[in-house]
Amino acid sequence: MFGVPRLPFPAYPVGLLLAFTFGLALVRREARRNGLDAARITDLGVHLILLAMVGARLLHVVADGDAGRYLQRCTTQRPADCLAVFRFWEGGLVFYGGLLLALGYGYTFVRRHRLPPWRVMDLFALALPLGLTFGRLGCHFHGCCFGSPTDLAWGVSFPAGSDASWAQSTAGLLPSADYASLPVHPTQLLSAALNLTIFAVIYGLVRRRQHFDGELFCVFGLLYGGTRFGVELLRADARGSLGPLSTSQLISVLLVVAAGVIWIMHHRRGIAPAQNRVE
Repeated sequence: MFGVPRLPFPAYPVGLLLAFTFGLALVRREARRNGLDAARITDLGVHLILLAMVGARLLHVVADGDAGRYLQRCTTQRPADCLAVFRFWEGGLVFYGGLLLALGYGYTFVRRHRLPPWRVMDLFALALPLGLTFGRLGCHFHGCCFGSPTDLAWGVSFPAGSDASWAQSTAGLLPSADYASLPVHPTQLLSAALNLTIFAVIYGLVRRRQHFDGELFCVFGLLYGGTRFGVELLRADARGSLGPLSTSQLISVLLVVAAGVIWIMHHRRGIAPAQNRVE
């Protein structure tokens, strides 16, 4: 069993900052290699980052069941805290909310500027798993997105007062949140490792043998959707659900299906990648 140390800096926003920095740098580099306007793609990337934050926060508030809690903190808590809903750096972002909003805006952007849509999506399919790796490391040290209790050797214990301690004390597993949490599955580290693996597969293998524009996005959708569904089975933090599936599991299923359908359609149409990439 391993303990999670308290860090002298806000790990969650630092993780997000690293995710956006490395992701955007990779997108710019790949844009040049693909013969695209790097400045235009950078503009798109910045817009998508901002919108992704909004979408991720919205889905957290709506789907995770926290709308009532934020409303209570604004209306009945004294002193009132009406700005709590905006403090995303304290945790509370759902990746899929950001992805969905970013996809909608990205579609209008590439149409307006006459960019090749599938090639642009491939750029961000490379950046997403790399960015998610840093983001999940931030989650780990912040203490959100924690797993269910486990006796396995890889279990981690979060400090007293952490989200895991509060959840376990509420469930009667701990006398109070003043105790360190029981060992839990390291879901954040598992997610980080899986996302880094997805990045390595897409960047090191699929990218070098790409058959059609959009293939990298399809591979990301298939791999990320499948692994995210599995990791959700080990999580114990409060999340929204629809029947037996969490919100993220439901979207993961839809993502895998969509990626599979796009893959089949592109293969049938024989869409080949452009020939103006610069190695």
